[in-house]
Amino acid sequence: MMKIDPSINPINPGKPEGVSSTERNARRSDTVGEGASKDRAELSERARVLGKARLAFEQASDVRSEKVRVLKEQVDSGTYQIPYNELAQALLKRIGLK
Repeated sequence: MMKIDPSINPINPGKPEGVSSTERNARRSDTVGEGASKDRAELSERARVLGKARLAFEQASDVRSEKVRVLKEQVDSGTYQIPYNELAQALLKRIGLK
């Protein structure tokens, strides 16, 4: 008497029944992707730059943060006055007209 194993796919012997196409594609991409491409250092470079920026920020003096706090309080209370002359001079200097 012949015994039938229900876990064997009769169309493709050796493959268990119930293996979806997505599982087959995932298996195929795993084997294809092994030698296809290598990791790039772009992320590591970004991390290095961000690390330097964070270090510079942490070493910056608290004078600027105090100035920002004072200006924020003035803006919130409505007492901040825009220094139009200083702003105009700085803009002209930046674009090279002064």
